[in-house]
Amino acid sequence: MKRFIKLATMMSVVALAGCGDDKVAGENGINSIISTSAEPAGDNCVNGGTRIDIGPDANANGILEAEEVKETVFTCAGSDGAGGADGSDGEGFITLVDTSAEPPGGNCPTGGQRVDYGIDDNADGVLDAGEIDGTAFVCDGPSGLTTLVATSAEPAGVNCVAGGARLDHGVDDSADGVLDAGEIDGTSFICNGVDGIDGLQTLVVVTAEAGGVNCADGGQRIDQGLDVSADGVLDAGEIDNTSFVCNGAGGIDGLGSLVAVSAEAAGVDCIAGGSRIEAGSDTNNDGVLDAGEVTSTSFACNGLQSLVFSSGIAAGGACGALAGTRLDMGLDLNNDGALQAGEISTSAVVCDGADGTDGNDGFEALVNQTAIAGGGVCGAATGVQVDSGIDANRNGSLEAGEIADTAVLCNGADGSNGAPGNDGLTSLVLLTAEPAGVNCSDGGTRIEAGVDSNGNSSLEAGEITSTGFACNFAPPVGFIGTVGDLTLNNCTLLDFTQTGFGDDRGGIAIASGDVFVNHDLGTGHFDSELVGGFTELPGAPMDANFAPWGGSQLFSMSTSAGATHFSFASAFPFTFDSIVEYNPANLGAGVVSSFPLSQSITVSSGNDNGFYTGPDFVILMTTTNFFHIDMFSGSVTDLGARPGGVITPQQCETWASGGIAEFDGVDFSILYRQVGSPNIMRHVIGSGAADQIFVTLPGGNPVNDMCGFTVDPINQRWYFHHEGAADVGGIEESVTFCDAAIF
Repeated sequence: MKRFIKLATMMSVVALAGCGDDKVAGENGINSIISTSAEPAGDNCVNGGTRIDIGPDANANGILEAEEVKETVFTCAGSDGAGGADGSDGEGFITLVDTSAEPPGGNCPTGGQRVDYGIDDNADGVLDAGEIDGTAFVCDGPSGLTTLVATSAEPAGVNCVAGGARLDHGVDDSADGVLDAGEIDGTSFICNGVDGIDGLQTLVVVTAEAGGVNCADGGQRIDQGLDVSADGVLDAGEIDNTSFVCNGAGGIDGLGSLVAVSAEAAGVDCIAGGSRIEAGSDTNNDGVLDAGEVTSTSFACNGLQSLVFSSGIAAGGACGALAGTRLDMGLDLNNDGALQAGEISTSAVVCDGADGTDGNDGFEALVNQTAIAGGGVCGAATGVQVDSGIDANRNGSLEAGEIADTAVLCNGADGSNGAPGNDGLTSLVLLTAEPAGVNCSDGGTRIEAGVDSNGNSSLEAGEITSTGFACNFAPPVGFIGTVGDLTLNNCTLLDFTQTGFGDDRGGIAIASGDVFVNHDLGTGHFDSELVGGFTELPGAPMDANFAPWGGSQLFSMSTSAGATHFSFASAFPFTFDSIVEYNPANLGAGVVSSFPLSQSITVSSGNDNGFYTGPDFVILMTTTNFFHIDMFSGSVTDLGARPGGVITPQQCETWASGGIAEFDGVDFSILYRQVGSPNIMRHVIGSGAADQIFVTLPGGNPVNDMCGFTVDPINQRWYFHHEGAADVGGIEESVTFCDAAIF
């Protein structure tokens, strides 16, 4: 819908329609449209005003139609003040508006238009820097989420002297179609007009001027000024101008001087109308200034109004495939309240933002309960078996291979015979949704268990004896599982002493935001910023430790004997047949759950094997084959034979080197440190192509003997361990992180 509004109002409305905070990508959004139109004097506005209709563009045609209007508010004009008398001749000043492109930054996160406006003080038709009275920004919208506008009445007060409307706007983060208090990004007010201030009256006093310096033969003194005291008398302090109309030289009677002031219609002399001032001598001495007696004419003209005109841009036009808005601005030269084509001095185009891509689906945590009959694992008593795990195949059913944790809750035994005893108490399990937070970073299920001590079949707070969590896993939004770059920029290094736990063995993982590095006799536990020192955890060494990218769980490969740590000199052959899970916050507590692999994998010899961590899977490279292992189900897929002599990783002081596994939607690949070089190589599994250099780390000795590394997509970093001096620093044993790009 087209509308005309004054400049100051337009700035606030456009700012609401065009700007928003960058948010995460989501489903296609619906644009909100604000339409304004003149409101005649009547029930809604006694003195007339502006009608503002607001609603979502449900059919995406760029026009707010009647059935799409969800809210209507009115901004009303104040009553007119008393008119002042005509003023003396004056020169009107023109208001100018200038627009320019605004780059992305603090004023507009995604770029937009800068609108400067002010009075053309030097009347040169150009808005100079010193003439700018105000600046507003018309910002491009972000991709993805819907921008909502909520309106409410604003009572008279600090924000609006005469009351008006409050407009809250923001991105619908919860996608529920309601602008919640926490989603409000900005608030503006559209205020009703207040009663105008009475205009000051211009007074003209004509008095006789005696012969002297001003008029040799006498004449008329004309004093002009504003009646500041509003008493109808032009006081001495109110005189702004004095002129004299003098009599002729002696001998002939002088003629009286007359001044006539009349309204001047809009036209050539005054574009917006004003006052016509005529002066001359009363040659016929009748006290009236006749047309033939006028000797000079001047004009006091009204100023011009600045107008802004907005119109919708359909997709396929100036904004390409997107819709948008065109803003035309200029002075109302013919004073008709409409911005004509010839009055446009500047134009701007504001395009809608493109829709964002959908985020990746997360994995759902499932919990199953199974009754245990008497005579089973609970002896003569009955009970409940609680199985929990991640729905890795997303079929809504917790299958045997997906069970990550099992708990058995037995009912209390019956009392002994003899005098009637109390009945045994029933064990109860309560399952509730666990929001994302400390217990489950991506949300999940809270499992509370206990004995129904009051026999009311409800597990109350005082009856809970144990609490556990089955947590969901969700990769970071917009992340697909590939690495874009590994750098040595913005690095942080922690050099630490071995403290009796032996040399490093190459295994490294990131879980719950902390870093875990494997050593000969234990596992080092560091915080993600490497500023809090480290803790050695004896008895929990893990050669094949791994965690989902950005996840909260910590796993290791294991054998049927429960081994997770192997000497490359004497342990061969050994067979992986299960995955075990540790609590990242308490490794010393040992294994908290385990689940089997769908097929066993035997490592037969050497330290020329590889273990590569992906977003939710690992690639195990033996001396003969590649195996894909799902982290959450244990499902194993043989990806085929390892080509001989092609892959040459830097060997670790254990059975395998470490690195990154990727999946680009078509192929699986691995990233590894090439032996004896600064190159990180990429091998595409099954492609038959030669390995390519992914990145060459700068320097003569950038990372010394580094043989294993991992990535953190949340903080866009990569972490690695090395010993000895290197270009990145270090003396003995060091853990380092630097900038990376992970997608």
